[in-house]
This record gives sequence, C-alpha cells and structure tokens, in this order.
Amino acid sequence: DKPSPLVSVLESEARIEVGPEKGQPGEPLRFDHVLRSPEANEQEELFELIRPAVVSCLEGQSCTVVAHGGPQSGKSYSLSGFFTHGQLHGLAPRAIQLVVEALEQSASPDMPIVEASFFELQ
Repeated sequence: DKPSPLVSVLESEARIEVGPEKGQPGEPLRFDHVLRSPEANEQEELFELIRPAVVSCLEGQSCTVVAHGGPQSGKSYSLSGFFTHGQLHGLAPRAIQLVVEALEQSASPDMPIVEASFFELQ
C-alpha cells in the first residue's frame, strides 16, 4: 500500500490540502486561495492580493498566509521584505501597519486584543 502525500495540490480548484497521513485521525487543512509568484512582481502588488484576508481579520475572522517554495525562491522576502525601507516591506509589516491604522481610526471605546504569529521553518 503506497503512502498518500501530505500535500495535495488541486489545480482545477486553486486549492491546497495538507495532511493528515493515511490512516491518521484529523481533517486536511484546506487553503481557500493559491497565489502564484507571477501574479505579483512587487511587494505592494503582492500585498494587495492578500489585503482582503487582512481586512477579514479586522472583522473577526481568522486568516493564515503560507509561503511555500524551494530554496532561494523568495519566501522570506515576500513575507518580511526589508523592514527598514517602507516601499520594500513584505506582507507581515504591511499587514501589521494596516491593522494598527484600522485600530487607530476605530471609534470603538473597547480595546481589542490582537494576536499574530510569524515564524519561518527551515
């Protein structure tokens, strides 16, 4: 019996499913959208593709952005960019900036709790 792959790419549905191994408990993680690198050449263009997901977080939804690719393919650059130069900020600093600006403009007297994680596996 051949083991099933942990990552399944469903090209026709622009979706990726991850795990679990065959025979193991749990449901696969399903990602709603797959972005390919040719869709965005600049950091700002890439961020505009995920902006709706960040905005949905401000509305109480959960959001995950995953960068996947081979070595030296630009994953770290896409996610972090250069923190010291605004025009070259990656997805994480741009998302943080959007959230902070939205909270500063909010008329709500309640202070929301914001939780975020950013990590890199090597």
